[in-house]
Amino acid sequence: MKKQLIQKATKDKPYLLINHKYIQIYTDGGKVYQQEQIVDVIAGKFIQRITEIPNADPYSLKRMKCGTLKDKNNVFATRLTKNSPPETIKTEFGVINNPNAIYEYYAIPGIDGKSFKAIKEEYDTIYYQDKNAIFYGFEKMENADRESFEYLDFCYARDKNFVFCKDNVIEIDTHNFKLNNNGFIYDEKNIFHYEHQVFLDAKTFEVLGAVKGTYDGVSAEGFIFNGTFIVKDKNGEYLYDSKTNHLTNK
Repeated sequence: MKKQLIQKATKDKPYLLINHKYIQIYTDGGKVYQQEQIVDVIAGKFIQRITEIPNADPYSLKRMKCGTLKDKNNVFATRLTKNSPPETIKTEFGVINNPNAIYEYYAIPGIDGKSFKAIKEEYDTIYYQDKNAIFYGFEKMENADRESFEYLDFCYARDKNFVFCKDNVIEIDTHNFKLNNNGFIYDEKNIFHYEHQVFLDAKTFEVLGAVKGTYDGVSAEGFIFNGTFIVKDKNGEYLYDSKTNHLTNK
């Protein structure tokens, strides 16, 4: 039925493929378009923006939970057009998205749309895979082994060879490490808080807690993952500021 409706679609009577809040994606039987309602804060009104999705297959196009569009062939992303106004502007309300910015969709090279999926299917997913590779966002992770790759938590992952923070290899033993609820990962030699190394004795390292009023990152489970932490090793207790990666004696 869907195939027949798509085939019958015209410019005057397009077929709605995806309807998500302020975004509608439809086909006129040949091309695929996105219609989006944008808030113009300065003018105090909604404006409508229509963007073509070149080479999109209307029969297999879908919207992933993270918002990414893909079909049987490609994964699609947006970018500013060459002649677009700036992406953001300064106003009395602060820096805001520019309602006059012009975006275009494009098919991301080197990604297989049919097999592309999130490693962890959630809205904050950062790792993806297709039949050939692992990706951080839409960038291929050249050092990652697809078969053994697994997401850990926060922004960490590992495979049989390495531990990763985002798309960077960090010096942690992939076979023997601890990852605590505050985002500290450590083995027998090294300690990291995300991409920053913490220069304390790893064998005796402990996180005692967070300094009240300093944290701005709390997980859904109530675990603090950004702020100032009280930590210790065999030599004493310290304050570690995750914003500045600064360590001071307590």
